[in-house]
Amino acid sequence: METAPDAMQFCGKHRLRRLTARGFGFNVSTQDTNDNLTGENFMIYVIATSELNEGCKAAFIAAAKANIPNVLAEAGCIMYVLNEDFPSGLSAQKEVRPDTVTFLECWESMEHLRQHLQAPHMAEFRTRIAGMRKSSSLQVVTPV
Repeated sequence: METAPDAMQFCGKHRLRRLTARGFGFNVSTQDTNDNLTGENFMIYVIATSELNEGCKAAFIAAAKANIPNVLAEAGCIMYVLNEDFPSGLSAQKEVRPDTVTFLECWESMEHLRQHLQAPHMAEFRTRIAGMRKSSSLQVVTPV
C-alpha cells in the first residue's frame, strides 16, 4: 500500500507531465522525484508575490516572460509560472488585486532555490524591474 506522500507525489508528478504536454512551463525529469521527499532534500515550493506600481504591470510581465526560459533551464527547477489574480467569485477568495502578480515555483531542494536567487539572469531581471514594484514577498513551503 502506498503512503500518503507517495500518493501525493505520484499524482503531482503525472499532473505536471500532463500540464507540460499542454505547453505550461514545467521541468519534469525522468528520475522518480519521490527521492526528494526523503532525507535532506525536500522539494520546496515558493509563492513570490509582487505588488506593482500603477502602470507597470505590462512591462513587468514582459520582463518576467523574457526571463522564464532562463529559470526553467536552471538545475532543480520543476515549475516557474507567472500568475495574476483571477476573479473566481468564490466567497473565500480575497479581493482581486489588479496590480499584483504571483510566481508559483517548485524547486528540487532549498539549495536549488538558493542557486536560483544568485543566478546572473535573476540579477539582470531585478535590474530590469527596478522601480516597478511597490512591495514583494516570499512564502516558502514544503510538503508535510
